[in-house]
Amino acid sequence: MSQENVSFKVTKAECDLISKIVARGAQMALAAGIKRFDTMSANMDITACHANGCKLRLEDMLAADDFNFSHDFFGISRHIDRDTGKMLNCFLPRFNAPNNKREKIAFDKSVAYTSRGKRAKAQGATA
Repeated sequence: MSQENVSFKVTKAECDLISKIVARGAQMALAAGIKRFDTMSANMDITACHANGCKLRLEDMLAADDFNFSHDFFGISRHIDRDTGKMLNCFLPRFNAPNNKREKIAFDKSVAYTSRGKRAKAQGATA
């Protein structure tokens, strides 16, 4: 049986975004009355997820509404395998990055609609 090592290799820009994500998550935890929130563990969880096969769209996650942000932020911490950095229990973050061309095409089509099924305006488009 081979032992996999968890990678924490991310770029400086990714590290900065992850720090901002963790700070936002810590504020949400405090507001929810969670008194024992470990920012170092949260930082390691998000970094390990991003660096070990479930690349995240970090900017989109940081800019997300509270509902979708908390789904990914707290879900990653709950479902990550800390020995491998992989997600367990079929958990898939909403802000995971597409892995290949087929997923990218499906992703591009899915974000063209809002949660109510209405076509969203392209960024920079005018009425």
